[in-house]
Amino acid sequence: MQVPKAPLPRFTEIFEALNAERSWFSDASPLRFAAVAALTCGGEPAAVARAIRAIADQLSERSGWFGELNGSLRFVVAAMLLQNDDSASDFMEAVESVRALFREAGLRRGGSYEAMSALILRGPDKHDVRPADVERFKAIYEEMKKHHWWITSVDDFPACAILSRQDGSPDAIGNEIESI
Repeated sequence: MQVPKAPLPRFTEIFEALNAERSWFSDASPLRFAAVAALTCGGEPAAVARAIRAIADQLSERSGWFGELNGSLRFVVAAMLLQNDDSASDFMEAVESVRALFREAGLRRGGSYEAMSALILRGPDKHDVRPADVERFKAIYEEMKKHHWWITSVDDFPACAILSRQDGSPDAIGNEIESI
């Protein structure tokens, strides 16, 4: 994965290809974020946009009528799945698995934040998230709550997922965050 030598024209071409099929009542912002995420995807911009839309449609279908990946977030997730050579089906299975592990660990329900956390925990290597991974995630979440119990919530789940992939103990990570 490498950033192209001319990222702005590539971004513009991918965004324009994605935006060409946007309905008049939908927001273009998620398509911009998807185009940024897709910068390193190989292929012609139109082909990349078609692949993102296909994966986004699969996510929407699998997510259901009221699912969190039925909205605009699905385009960003689709671009990341394309970048990781991952499938919507495999990803949605991973989301369900991570959700079950979160419930076993006693973590609150987090909707789209759980899905984003699953994407991050799974990573580009399509790692099978294990109970030990979720325990580390939870320990970092609890460490964050020690410092800011009144504002730490499920919206911090993706940050916890990123931090749980870092080296160091949850205490050390929490202290480093606080020192910043």
